[in-house]
This record gives sequence, structure tokens and C-alpha cells, in this order.
Amino acid sequence: QVALGVTLLGSMVALAYRLLLWMFPKWIPKIRLRPTFGRSSLSKIDFYNRAIKQLQRFGLQRRPAQTQQEFFHVASERLAEYAIRLDANLFSRLFYDRRFGGLTELSRADQASVDSALASLESEAAKWKNKNANAG
Repeated sequence: QVALGVTLLGSMVALAYRLLLWMFPKWIPKIRLRPTFGRSSLSKIDFYNRAIKQLQRFGLQRRPAQTQQEFFHVASERLAEYAIRLDANLFSRLFYDRRFGGLTELSRADQASVDSALASLESEAAKWKNKNANAG
């Protein structure tokens, strides 16, 4: 009975909101769900996707409860064991600026830094893969 009452109340509130929105469109602010919420927005951050792909080649996977910043720092520490440098601060700062800060395009300097870091990471990943393939 309680569940039915809550469902009915929720439906009535939604209906009243829609009715008020239809009758007074300028008075009632529209609730907009972010169309980029979730993974679809991450797919638009190319440098992030490239970095994740390369880090996966090293066996590094971001856990669901881990933020991107935490993941980049853990990855940086793990890669340091193989004498591979990853600028976790650069990647996390640019990721958050791009994802949440409204940054639509990287500056030339940031793009150059990211491209250099990714090229280095891709090269090291290829070497690491070949070394492990020959060892196994």
C-alpha cells in the first residue's frame, strides 16, 4: 500500500509539473538531464581514451570506485617500477578540464605535451609487450 501511494504521489507530482510547464513555460525552469552523463561523454575525450588503451596494455584497469585522478596516479606509480614516466597530474588536470570545466579544445602546448606523453607511452607499451612475449 505504501509503495502504491508513493508511486501515485510521484506520478501526480510529475503530471502537475508537466501541466505547469505547459501552461507557464517561462515561469517554470526546465529540468535538463545532461545528455553527456555517463560513458558517452568519456568517448569524446580522445587523449583519455588513448591513454586508457595503452595503460590496459600494461594490465592497468581503472576500478569503478576509482576517480580518473586516482587511477592516473596509481598507474604512474606502477609504471615507475618499469622506469616508465607518466605525468599523472597533466592527464588528470586535462581530463577534468575537458570533462567538467568546459574546455572544448586543448591549447597547443597542452596538446603537444599530451601527444609527446602518449607517443612515449605507446612506444613503451609496444616494447613491454614484445619483452613479455619473448619471455613467455
